Amino acid sequence: MLGLSFGKIVLLVLLALAVWTYFRYRARVRLIREAFREMQRQAEQQARQSGPREPVSLRECPVCGAYIAADAAPCGRPECPQRR
Repeated sequence: MLGLSFGKIVLLVLLALAVWTYFRYRARVRLIREAFREMQRQAEQQARQSGPREPVSLRECPVCGAYIAADAAPCGRPECPQRR
């Protein structure tokens, strides 16, 4: 026999399982990073294609204090200053 006891075999199996799990984890992290970088590239490309954005004029709502666009639709409150 090779002189391997049951404990050594279990330890060897656990070590192999830990190494396998580590490499699976690393592969998953790599895939997630690549997907994130691709999403960033696509967002940058869309931003370049859409051109510069026109700034939006904001003003403070006298009723609730929130900042809203000057040409925003009314919120539905009876005291909303955006009513038309």
